[in-house]
Amino acid sequence: MRFIGHQTQIGLICIGNPDPNSPVLCTCNFKLTFTRLCKLLNKNQINTWLLIAPTGGVNVWCSACGGEFNAGSVIIAIKISSIEKYVNHRTIILPQLSAPRINPNKVNEITGWKCVWGPVNMNDLSDFLKGLPNSIHNKTEKQRKITFKTKFRLEMASLLIFPILLITVIPLSIILYLFNQWDMDSSNLDHDTDTWIFYFSILANFSGS
Repeated sequence: MRFIGHQTQIGLICIGNPDPNSPVLCTCNFKLTFTRLCKLLNKNQINTWLLIAPTGGVNVWCSACGGEFNAGSVIIAIKISSIEKYVNHRTIILPQLSAPRINPNKVNEITGWKCVWGPVNMNDLSDFLKGLPNSIHNKTEKQRKITFKTKFRLEMASLLIFPILLITVIPLSIILYLFNQWDMDSSNLDHDTDTWIFYFSILANFSGS
């Protein structure tokens, strides 16, 4: 279901009242991730520069594994935001789950920015940021371990249930209608192999869409 995007606009977001020394974070443009991250940072009153990278509206881990969240998308976020005008450092904090596809050397070579990896769970981000710069090389076991709680799974499911129904129930309803029409007009149809191939080709096309 990765092709069903829930996107937010890419670019630069100011959380609180960041200054030239405030940390620079980068995340995906998956709406749920963006909303939860902003809510968390505001709740903990963390003044931050937040870059939104183009990932096709897919969450961090999936977009990294799928190739959307890569060095190129980070470079785009840095370039279009002109973040260098607002800070006096060149360190960008990325989600640890984005590491599979992001080449930090490439980002540094093209932009001059150094990539560091934050905690796995965004709920640990507050402690991580408060512990900078030591926390970069001294993450706790909790900050390295990934968990998917029931609440998060339900949030993901709620976003996908309507699109899933849209691409399954409607096509299946059409197929059932076609078969029903075929039964009603069976006296006028030649029950040959070509007719069956025609209807099953419709089913295959919907299944593969």
